[in-house]
Amino acid sequence: MPSFTAPALAAAGAAAVSVPIIIHLLARRRRRPEPWAAMRFLMAAYRRHRTRLRLEQLLLLLLRCLIVLLLGMALAGPLLRGTGAAGLLPAAGRSVVLVVDNSIGSSATDAAGGAEFDALIETADRIIADLGPADRVGMITTGRPAQMLIAPPTADRAMVRRRLTELYATPAASELGDALGLAMEAMEDGGESGPASVVVLSGLRAGTARVEEPLPRDLEALGRRATLLALEPRESLDNIQIESMRARQELVMPDAPGEAPSAMWEVTLRRFGSVSDEGSAEVQLMVPQGAGLNRTVRFDRGAERTEIVLTTPLSTDGPTAVTAVMRPGRADRDAVEADNQRVSVVDVRQRMDVLIVAPEAGTLADGTNSNTIATVQWLLSTALRPVVDLSDWPIELDVMDPARMDASALGGADVAIVLRPDLLGEDQWAAARRWCGEGGVMWITAPPARQSHLWPQQLTDAFGLGWSIAIEPTDHDPATGPATGGPTPAALMRLSADLEDMLRPVRFYTSLMIEPATVSAPTEVLLSSSAGRPLMLSCPVDGRGRLVVLATALDESWTNLPTRPLFVPLVHEVLRWTIARTQPARHFEPGDQPLLAGAFAESPELISPTGRSVLLVAGRSGEGKDGAAGEGGSFGLSPIEPLSEAGLYQASAERLAVNVSSNAADTRTVETDALKAWLGACGDWQFIDAHDPVTAMEAAAPTSDLSGPLLWILLAMVIVEILLARRASHASTAGQRTLELPGRGAAAGSGGAAGSLVR
Repeated sequence: MPSFTAPALAAAGAAAVSVPIIIHLLARRRRRPEPWAAMRFLMAAYRRHRTRLRLEQLLLLLLRCLIVLLLGMALAGPLLRGTGAAGLLPAAGRSVVLVVDNSIGSSATDAAGGAEFDALIETADRIIADLGPADRVGMITTGRPAQMLIAPPTADRAMVRRRLTELYATPAASELGDALGLAMEAMEDGGESGPASVVVLSGLRAGTARVEEPLPRDLEALGRRATLLALEPRESLDNIQIESMRARQELVMPDAPGEAPSAMWEVTLRRFGSVSDEGSAEVQLMVPQGAGLNRTVRFDRGAERTEIVLTTPLSTDGPTAVTAVMRPGRADRDAVEADNQRVSVVDVRQRMDVLIVAPEAGTLADGTNSNTIATVQWLLSTALRPVVDLSDWPIELDVMDPARMDASALGGADVAIVLRPDLLGEDQWAAARRWCGEGGVMWITAPPARQSHLWPQQLTDAFGLGWSIAIEPTDHDPATGPATGGPTPAALMRLSADLEDMLRPVRFYTSLMIEPATVSAPTEVLLSSSAGRPLMLSCPVDGRGRLVVLATALDESWTNLPTRPLFVPLVHEVLRWTIARTQPARHFEPGDQPLLAGAFAESPELISPTGRSVLLVAGRSGEGKDGAAGEGGSFGLSPIEPLSEAGLYQASAERLAVNVSSNAADTRTVETDALKAWLGACGDWQFIDAHDPVTAMEAAAPTSDLSGPLLWILLAMVIVEILLARRASHASTAGQRTLELPGRGAAAGSGGAAGSLVR
């Protein structure tokens, strides 16, 4: 049906149709007859041609009414929706791409228990049912990774409905920006130049519409190509979730002989929506081969987050998974259930093998007495293994001369601590590099010899570092202390409560200067001086091993660190943290397709939380969706499909945790202005009612302006009216024949005219 930009003018045109009718009726008024001599002959002719004359008058009346009506409609700006060229031809059909939200946000339920995802599917079905026979439908899903289910758009409604019924809400985050990019590709693949619409079927809450993350700029072309429609943003819902579950140690070992390893867990709960009242939830930790642990957690009035710390003993060995399950209090609403569980994997070890690389007793070639090294070795050994004769101590020590250090000697150790790197030759540096690349941890300290050495250059060359390390030690007068007051490094997080107090008495008298400007990610600074210069650094090696460098010697003439309370916990925490960093990545989100290294390479498949088998295939970092597990072009195994379930995946000797993104389950509503500004990167959007999408779809259909065609039709009708009126008026006698009146001959003179009738 056509619409008008100025409906009042169309109404006026319709009313003006009465003017020709009134004139016509007035022209037919009866008049007083005046008979005259030839009247009977004219009446006879009139009777013979009355039908033709009446038809001419009616045609003229109809033309004049249509002219007045069309003039009013043309001036009113008529628009016709869903039309073809010039608004006159039937439409060839439009392409409609449905962008369906199947992310974790769509699994929310309202206060009545209604599932939002089911409502989205019903809305999609209404839209499909209302489309014309020539219209085509495509389908994109937003759950990570966004997928092009039906492209290019098709006219096969049965197939589209079948795919629609197969959809379900996943635990993955929403990738609405990527889905819109796929919608643009779907329309381009179709090769259609006709009208197109993109309809976003989503609640558009904060977890789905991440307005703080701008949409890609190349989506500007989408608004020029298609009409953009989206459901009206849904209202805010109350939701409680486990936001995070983190082990303070990713490598768990016994703290003393005979004790079982225990892990300390930090569990953070978060709530969205109404936080003005107090709230509560019950958290249960489930430990393999152990008893569960239950705690009740309370939210203060107005608090969005709350945190608890739980400690659990772990009797297993190797990768161990612990699951946290949250149940909200009776008075608390929980719109999303999928974020009430979280899994974390830690590496449990009963023993750590540490190799100390130091020269044997005697005087070294550079004149350094090995007793100095022996003292350093004793301090380090005592820190790692204070009781030598205990066979069940969790740290096993061994000592090796630098000259004998090769790949085979390093192979059985977890950590190698090199006290005299200046004694390593080219072959030893190459062996150290290979061993670290295979997952070893090497800790290098500056040698106590005070002369210049080339080992810093050999170190940076062997490991490909960009650091600038001085080859000559620098004395500090007065002695410098470690920096305090900054953020706690991840390696020392377990010491954060007492770290400031333990750092204050530490002094450095001599060190190798490392230029801070040359230190960048992924290198991490574990200790730095009060002047801001790095003193202890750690960096990954080939994504598997780890290198730690201490820019001072563990000698009393260089630093008092070995005799201060910080030393023992510093050594233990750094070693545990660096060994944990050498393990394969074990924590991912739904939709990831990571490259898996380490023991994962020994298994051909993963078993999902529901028992489904996911094959592993060979891959290389950077080729898949997520290459974080293997840096520097490492090879490994990758799932043949994205990890679609949340929970624990198991391999023969490994465990892998897949947890939902906490932000993806944010059920708060988004300000309309902020949402429009965010979506505006694609073009102008129109919001439609989920209960009546058909009306909005019709209102948003492409329109054609009929003013021009109507004016041309009007001109043609005016010309026809002029010609017909001229003919009906009999104003010309040219070409007309003269009829003889009955009873008269062809008389000459003035009486001749009275005996004939022109027609």
